Amino acid sequence: MNEDWRYSDERMKLRQQALYALKHHLNDACRYVFEFCNLWVSQGNKDVVGIEESFQEYCLLSLNNSYEMNSHPESDQEPFPESVQEPFPESVQESVVQEPNPESVNYQHEQG
Repeated sequence: MNEDWRYSDERMKLRQQALYALKHHLNDACRYVFEFCNLWVSQGNKDVVGIEESFQEYCLLSLNNSYEMNSHPESDQEPFPESVQEPFPESVQESVVQEPNPESVNYQHEQG
């Protein structure tokens, strides 16, 4: 018999409650749900209070870490250099915000 506290009847029931609380994420993030529930129980949580918020943070951290590893696999560089973190130059911001010029838009009308 396994005497690891993480697999006691109480902990297995908590794991079940955690999975149930996050079941609406199973279609989109099945792997993350199971990994997170295991982590939740292993960290000694006593109930599922706050599990949704913690799961959201876990997903964001996992995705960010995955992005960093895939973007710079052999580099010690920051994943987002300071130049990328700065806002767009004003000329770019203005061009994005401006309404399109109706004369420059090419509309194709159906001939009937």
